[in-house]
Amino acid sequence: MKIKEYVKKLYCEGFNVSTRGDAIRIRLRDMRDLVVDKKAQGWSNTNINFDTLSVLGYDKAGTLLELTKQYLRTPLSKRCLENKEYYLVAWRYYSGPIIEKGYVSKINISSDCSGFEYSDKPVPFTEDQLKNVKDCDPVLAPAIDAMKEEIKDEHIS
Repeated sequence: MKIKEYVKKLYCEGFNVSTRGDAIRIRLRDMRDLVVDKKAQGWSNTNINFDTLSVLGYDKAGTLLELTKQYLRTPLSKRCLENKEYYLVAWRYYSGPIIEKGYVSKINISSDCSGFEYSDKPVPFTEDQLKNVKDCDPVLAPAIDAMKEEIKDEHIS
């Protein structure tokens, strides 16, 4: 679950949520702030405990725990907004005058020859992965920049 999705779901459940720096701050009515680190990989990176949950009541506590569990189980590369994902899209001639949309499925880098493997199914690449490829083989950088298509998450506004 992405940070934006986590915040939106908490807000829809009646929590006041703010994100500042590396922290997601959650509040309901007069309780003290609950803090979840944006890069948390477990419950130890939160201050959610049984004392604070008892103030919420069963329904709200259960909702908060379930949403937080889903968030914590999401790998960091998929949850952080700073690490955008892209498809690499290439329009290719397949037969005669027919042009079809193809997706890069793998980037091969070697000392003597680098190139792309294609597929009809999109494969996401993170911004960090593409940056690493460009650093390893700067010749591929213009092609990667031309093919990049940002993955939009339609169900999050």
